[in-house]
Amino acid sequence: WGIDPSGMARAAFANLRAGRFVQGGSTITQQLAKNLFLSSERTLARKIEELTIALWLEMRLSKQQILELYLNQVYFGAGAYGIEAASQKYFGKSARALSIREAALVAGLLQAPTRYSPFRNPGLARQRGNTVIAKMQRAGFLDAKTAKNARNARLKFAKADANTRTTRDLGYAIDYVLAHMPQLSGLEQGIIIVETTIDASLQRKAQSVLRRALDRARKGRRARGQGAIVVLDGEGEVRAIVGGRSYAQSQFNRAIKAQRQPGSAFKPFVYLAALESGLTPETTVYDLPVTIGDWSPRNASGRFEGAMPLERGISKSVNTVAVRLQQQLGPDAVIQSARRLGIQSKLRRDPTLALGTSEVSTLEMTAAYATLANGGLKVGPHVIRRVRTHSGRLLFAPSARSSPRVLAGETVGQMSRMLSAVVERGTGRRAAFANHPAAGKTGTTQDARDAWFVGYTRHLTAGIWIGQDGRGPSLTGLSGGTLPAEVWRDVMAFAHDDLRPLPLAWYGGAKARPLTSRAKLKPKSKPKPKSRPTPVAKRRPTRRPKTLATRRVPVARVTPQRTRTRTQTTPRLAERTAIFARRIPALPKRRPTRVVRRKAPARAIAPPRVPVANPSLDQRFIADAIRETERFETRKLARSELERTRRARQFDAEAIRRMLAEAQSPAGPAPVPSRYRRPQTLMGLGKPPR
Repeated sequence: WGIDPSGMARAAFANLRAGRFVQGGSTITQQLAKNLFLSSERTLARKIEELTIALWLEMRLSKQQILELYLNQVYFGAGAYGIEAASQKYFGKSARALSIREAALVAGLLQAPTRYSPFRNPGLARQRGNTVIAKMQRAGFLDAKTAKNARNARLKFAKADANTRTTRDLGYAIDYVLAHMPQLSGLEQGIIIVETTIDASLQRKAQSVLRRALDRARKGRRARGQGAIVVLDGEGEVRAIVGGRSYAQSQFNRAIKAQRQPGSAFKPFVYLAALESGLTPETTVYDLPVTIGDWSPRNASGRFEGAMPLERGISKSVNTVAVRLQQQLGPDAVIQSARRLGIQSKLRRDPTLALGTSEVSTLEMTAAYATLANGGLKVGPHVIRRVRTHSGRLLFAPSARSSPRVLAGETVGQMSRMLSAVVERGTGRRAAFANHPAAGKTGTTQDARDAWFVGYTRHLTAGIWIGQDGRGPSLTGLSGGTLPAEVWRDVMAFAHDDLRPLPLAWYGGAKARPLTSRAKLKPKSKPKPKSRPTPVAKRRPTRRPKTLATRRVPVARVTPQRTRTRTQTTPRLAERTAIFARRIPALPKRRPTRVVRRKAPARAIAPPRVPVANPSLDQRFIADAIRETERFETRKLARSELERTRRARQFDAEAIRRMLAEAQSPAGPAPVPSRYRRPQTLMGLGKPPR
């Protein structure tokens, strides 16, 4: 009847044990029904339709007719559809002229066409052919002698053409294209040309970068990691897709079929909901302990920093801030943000959602970040541009795709600003590469089983996942900011080699920060404010007074910021001083005391320490206290100098009056103080005028 109940039961048990679809249990009739009438999506509804159509085909066609239709529709690798095209491709002859050994090799290609391709792995293709011959012998289709002769027969492959040689390292991309091939009508005998969005050079580079990175991480360890890479452009075109370390070893495409926990790479959806609720990157949030039921999230650093701006919360990937935001906004707001950006997987409605505990695929995450790179316009990933025959007749062309706006421009600008801080001075510093500003987010799950980095520039968006397939030992030291960020940097640097640097699209008055070298992407220490030099007090240029009564005496007044000059008029004192000095030259003129600014010693300051939860706040408090104390000491010093100057001038005036009085008295002058004593003091001058 075209249905294998035992095979379907075995596949169902394997799927339940793995937690995902790993086997189908389909017969040739079911596969023909899928290839002719259905799509390749793995859903229960599609499986029921497949069973119904398989029963319908069994009632109307014989086994020979079903096998003939199947062999003429199925893909044999190297761009060959149908057994006749595969025979011409691999052996240069018709399918009717194939030997037993050659026919067994072609039949063995169906399990993994790219892996067992004679052009890529001729030795593996021969082994697969021998396996098919052995099964034919056990089934009774061949006797022992015929099977032995078939295994010893010589195989001569046709020369691979240029197009076949260029398919190396493109296995995952080819399978993805074939899985999205549209239903074609009006086919004619010949070659079908499928134009795709895949960049072959970028695809090979991504595969090679991932392989080298995993080999480097595995060196000296038992762990054997896997990875996935997806690269999209601004229109949603898939430029590269890598589903594992090696397609020859595993054809399972982890980029689209594997569901993994994104960890902190899911936090942008939480912060996006926060921005849409009215918060800004400068809004103060708090990194403090939080407990929800029996769950108390902790930070990777193991400490709490207290108050911080929203931008620092995402750049340093602070767990408690994301959890608090989701508790305030509600999980429904976060789920709605993720859905609008393209996340279709099932999301848990619990507090752990903020830390990325719901499984998603690499393609989903990359497409969601591409919406941010595209200025808030949602893009759908696609890989096929058009399908035509060898003669040029168009068989398929996708309709014009619309990109609806799902995010406001100002929100996108704020989000890009915060995610660029992750690359510049946050957990994703290793992802920075020269000339092109980038934004992204790291993600690491518990026990480092999954590590992510998803980021974008103005040109491309790429998502990297590295982890383990099963429950084996994880890679030592793996986190989103290490190996995934480095792979992202190498892939994107190659992809941007011939692209013009463009700043990220920022809105809401924020300007882009163009970067010209990788050094500018490194975190910088906050520059110290330059202290303004204190200008020297200068006497104002004034005309010489005509009378001594208008003479001005400069007096310096010191302030913490700058020194000013103030004039003070003392007409009577100036007149008396000038008259007496003219008649008594031994009496020196007293100059005003120069005020020198002195800085109070910082060690003498002991401001009280106020217990603050945030060490950075405590440091700012101490700095403010030191500055205020310095200003107070400076003002106090200035007042004391001015007071000393005033007293000195007052003493000089009193000394002059006393000398004048003693000179007029009959007893004669009194002894002059030592500091005014000169050898010729008051000698031969006679009486001064009254």
